[in-house]
Amino acid sequence: MRYKKYPPFKGDVQIFVAATDPKEIGYINSIIESYEGMGLVRTRDERQGVIEFWVAPDFLDLFHQVFRSLSTELPITLVSTEPENYGPTPTNP
Repeated sequence: MRYKKYPPFKGDVQIFVAATDPKEIGYINSIIESYEGMGLVRTRDERQGVIEFWVAPDFLDLFHQVFRSLSTELPITLVSTEPENYGPTPTNP
């Protein structure tokens, strides 16, 4: 199973995929991490600059505000306007 131990918080998350300059991934990650509880950044393809934002549902509005702000200062675009859903990790009997 992909991401067996994720998300690191309980509940559903929405996953947004974005493309950016690979040199900006560390900076983007630090910005997202500074908003405790909002979500996390995972790298899908380091060379291509494809990243995922795993966003907690309660923080969707804030995420979109932060993303818009980031897009004014560096090259970043959402790959898809529809997020991928990821529910809680199923428990094994």
